[in-house]
Amino acid sequence: MKLLNSNGDIKILPRAVHKIASFSINGKHIQEYDSNYSYSAVQKYLKRIISNPEKLNFLDAVIRYNYWYKPVLLSVNHDNMNKSYNNETLIKLYKEALKISPNNEKYLLGLASMYRLSKNLNLATGIWQKVLQINPNNYQALLSLAVYTQFNKNQKAFKRSLTRLNEIDGQQTKQVEGWLRYLEELKTIRLTTNLNRVYDDNTSKHFIVILGASLTAAGKMKLKLKKRLRAGLKLAKRMPNTRILVSGGKLPREPDFEAKVMKQWLINHGIKSKRIFEETYSRDTVQNTVNSTDILNENGAKTVTVISNASHMKRSYTLFKTARLITNGKYLLDQYVVFESKDEFKALENNSRDIPKIINDLLRVAGFWLLPGIQR
Repeated sequence: MKLLNSNGDIKILPRAVHKIASFSINGKHIQEYDSNYSYSAVQKYLKRIISNPEKLNFLDAVIRYNYWYKPVLLSVNHDNMNKSYNNETLIKLYKEALKISPNNEKYLLGLASMYRLSKNLNLATGIWQKVLQINPNNYQALLSLAVYTQFNKNQKAFKRSLTRLNEIDGQQTKQVEGWLRYLEELKTIRLTTNLNRVYDDNTSKHFIVILGASLTAAGKMKLKLKKRLRAGLKLAKRMPNTRILVSGGKLPREPDFEAKVMKQWLINHGIKSKRIFEETYSRDTVQNTVNSTDILNENGAKTVTVISNASHMKRSYTLFKTARLITNGKYLLDQYVVFESKDEFKALENNSRDIPKIINDLLRVAGFWLLPGIQR
């Protein structure tokens, strides 16, 4: 990929990696936002690129950068997730790409995802419908329409969509029906708040999975991550033969990998290094899930306890169950929640606002791209 630098010269950018890994440009980890990736700069640079393929390669790089750059790590939205703050820019960038290639399904699906993330489901729906006009067999567009607009509101239409999905790809649809059941279970799921109720399996095939959380710009852990680690430490000391998997990569502006900081904390508190597995590639909960599931399967896990905060667990536990289903994992799975604050008790209640976010992440775990070619 190519991008113009501040002098107007074209420089080479690495192709978007397919492995789920921490984000860097030219091998350098992102710290401060590069104004060359702003929309105003992009408009100027596009005028200097002659061929349409080069323009699209350039836009792919810029979209990737703007999606992953998180300007304010300490700010969160109502889902308790780090904000991107770049949604408006990304929407404009996708529109630029569609000016060049109006019927490109990749860019249409990306724009639909950005509208959905911006809570504009009507515009997203219109784009999915347009994709299906271009290609009636586009599985992702049809599935997106079904789960976001029909699942809870129009069962007849939803069943018709499932029938059509089954005609397109019966094997894939069987998996979809499996993880859709997990969405139904969200209404009655009971989160574990007592450490005495998690699996009592003091063997090397029991994995305690501690999910990471963003560090401060100085590389320090915040309270939510410390509480997760303290809970994991209690379990690890109670069952000294178990393994521990710490999961968390490095976001833009983080000076270190979350998993490495977590591992060192556990070592400092008496856990032997050889008991600890590190997952350092992930940048969000979906990637925590996908990468951790691979490690669990590769190491023959039999029982797994996932540890996270109450506000995070319904989503993360559902994703782990889905990943186990998708990969034919053979282990039993349970969870334990910790509380960062009294407000997190609200997370134990059913909250319909979480459902679109969970659907979004379930699709990604199942292999559907949020931004095709840029973000699974």
